[in-house]
Amino acid sequence: MAKARLFVSVPMKDRTSADIRESIKRLQYYAETVWDREFEVVSAYSNSEVPTDDVSKYPVFHLGNAIKLMSTCDYFIGVEYDFLYSGCNVERTVACEYGYKMLTVPIQYIMRPVEWAKHEKLLNEELTRRAGC
Repeated sequence: MAKARLFVSVPMKDRTSADIRESIKRLQYYAETVWDREFEVVSAYSNSEVPTDDVSKYPVFHLGNAIKLMSTCDYFIGVEYDFLYSGCNVERTVACEYGYKMLTVPIQYIMRPVEWAKHEKLLNEELTRRAGC
């Protein structure tokens, strides 16, 4: 039987390649444990060349590639509080709208403590803003 394909959505902004790869591995392990099956992992993370000199368009290019890759998958795993990361938020929305089997995990599960400390500050600021405090 062929392995099911799992799309893995992880925050990439301001993160190292090593941290991103480690997050992908952690989410794969989590998905395989919860769903009790092995997956072929599909991730949008790459170092592909962007066909524009406008740095502000790089995220859009990579998000477009991510959606193309997602179309080849049946399962999706991402992180909670993805609203802090616009690409992750769009990927989760697409997965939800198009009926993917999906999981989200607490974001601190995929980050090193030093990395999480920085992102926790952003999260608290955003939650406070949304609460109107």
